[in-house]
Amino acid sequence: MISDGAGKMLSSRFWLISWLILLLLITAGGWFVTGYLGDKARQEIIEYNESNISLHSYHLTSEFDKIERAVKLLSGSPWIAPALISRKEQDIANAHLILDRYNAGLGSSVSYLLDSTGMTVASSNRDDSDSFVSKSYKFRPYFTQAVKGSHGRYFALGATSLKRGFYASYPVRDGKGLFIGVAVIKLDVDAEESHLVKYPYCFVIDPNGVIFLSGRKEMNFKSLWPVSGEIKSALLKSKQFGEKEFDSILQKEIEDGKEITLYGKNYLASRKWINSEGWSIILMTTTERILIYRLAGVIITILICVFILVPLIINYKMSKAAEKVRESERKYRNILENIEDGYFEVDTGGNLTFFNDSTCRIIGYSANELMGMNYRAFTDDVYAKKIFGVFNEVYKTGVPAKAFDWELIRKDGLIRFVETVISLTTGSDKVKTGFRGIVRDITERKHSEVELNNSFLRLRAALGGTIQALAVTVETRDPYTAGHQRRVADLSRAIAKEMGLESNRIDGIRMAGIIHDIGKLMVPSETLSKPSILSDIEYRLIKIHPLAGFNILKDIEFPWPIANIVLQHHERLNGSGYPSGLKGEEILLEARIIAVADVVEAIGSNRPYRPARGIGSALEEIRKNSGILYDDAAVDACLRLFLEKGYQLV
Repeated sequence: MISDGAGKMLSSRFWLISWLILLLLITAGGWFVTGYLGDKARQEIIEYNESNISLHSYHLTSEFDKIERAVKLLSGSPWIAPALISRKEQDIANAHLILDRYNAGLGSSVSYLLDSTGMTVASSNRDDSDSFVSKSYKFRPYFTQAVKGSHGRYFALGATSLKRGFYASYPVRDGKGLFIGVAVIKLDVDAEESHLVKYPYCFVIDPNGVIFLSGRKEMNFKSLWPVSGEIKSALLKSKQFGEKEFDSILQKEIEDGKEITLYGKNYLASRKWINSEGWSIILMTTTERILIYRLAGVIITILICVFILVPLIINYKMSKAAEKVRESERKYRNILENIEDGYFEVDTGGNLTFFNDSTCRIIGYSANELMGMNYRAFTDDVYAKKIFGVFNEVYKTGVPAKAFDWELIRKDGLIRFVETVISLTTGSDKVKTGFRGIVRDITERKHSEVELNNSFLRLRAALGGTIQALAVTVETRDPYTAGHQRRVADLSRAIAKEMGLESNRIDGIRMAGIIHDIGKLMVPSETLSKPSILSDIEYRLIKIHPLAGFNILKDIEFPWPIANIVLQHHERLNGSGYPSGLKGEEILLEARIIAVADVVEAIGSNRPYRPARGIGSALEEIRKNSGILYDDAAVDACLRLFLEKGYQLV
């Protein structure tokens, strides 16, 4: 028999395999559709290019053929040969008349007649500033082609007019058939270029890739691909395109039907030859249509995935979610039933609506008895009011959780201390429906805390007694200054409190003040009670008492740094103190406070070698050396105590 876990695993694998197969089928179909649409877009671009190239090619070739037929007729006119043979004024005038008629009838830019040396004999532009008459054009290929007895065809930039044109030539012969000159008709092609404007990347190029006509005028006379140095020299020598640099736009020659990249964008290029000399028309159209068609294929694939897979996934997710909810409920119930703490839920009136077994154990009632009972049944009136206050606060303020302690009265009458944390419960519509909480029996912990607190108080009392005993021991050896340590301790405590220190730190300062002179146990009694000024040796003996006190106290584990406070209570901010010459923040704050209290008490009280100098002198001393010898905050607090709050040394 298959277990539930194994069945769930098989079901999940079946779903996963089904999804993968369906996804593969959709992906394969999408790949085919995307490729088909891309190919279709490519074919549409090619057809578009070829259609427009054919249109331009037909228009250009028809115009050029018309000029070629006309120049052949012109060369055989009976008025042309006499002008070349006799060179008489009337014959030339007759030739001019014929040239004018042809030029006007064809709409060409100029018609002219060259002799056998290439010199212009007659021209339709004879009266213009750029007249061809008496100019030699034997360097032009259309002349050399006609000399050989054939039609001459030539595209060039006019040497005189600087206008682009198509030149058609044909040889002129005399009555015996001998070559005597060349007839030429030039057609300006600027007007032809206007048909290319709506195609930014449409070019008429020579066999070397030099752009002669373009939909973008700034690209004229550049080269679509690199021109060799030899060809560039030949072009410059022929003056076919003037003195240009023929900067290349692409890296290699364009092939018909190939994709190229120009200025960062991809284009599909089509090329058609328009004459036998290798001139051609190129049209480049962006491949964006291919991308759009392919994107359409991707979108179609995604939509198919959405319409087919998404409902399946949603159905699967819903079934899995429902299973997870059921599993979660089982785990939730198992967790609640196995934890030591009690979990409960109550309505807004405080009546139990749900709880675990631990709640029954803590309160002492069965599950049937507890269901619906109110929390007031488990405590006295005092704690019932406290619990109501907490519930009310959580309900009104919406705090995440609130903890409180209270006394619980079990069914058997035993009183237990419990700790409870509660929070609000809300419905799906955010309406407050009641409270949930955790209850923990802390009776043993409460008893331990009470006993621990009592032990602490006993230890504190014992510590205070020990320190007091040490203080009394010092005073027995120096009875003349009896009460000095107590007064310093009281004044130090008052200064620390005035400075706003925390209570535990204040206690440490008071304890250190009570025994700050314990090191005097190591000083001879006659030195301590000597009624006259001490000698240098005796003063040096007195100065050892901070270090001696430190050595006495250093191994005792106080909750405060008592030994170091005692060691430093004669240090001064400017480093003039003893025994270590510490400065500023190197001295503990507690020691700086005791130092101020010690000076005030010493000056304001009697000493074996002098009577008391009074509190006024003591306060003036600490005021004068505030921030130099003594801590300024401690001095300020001490002055406030005596001058504003009436503190007195007692």
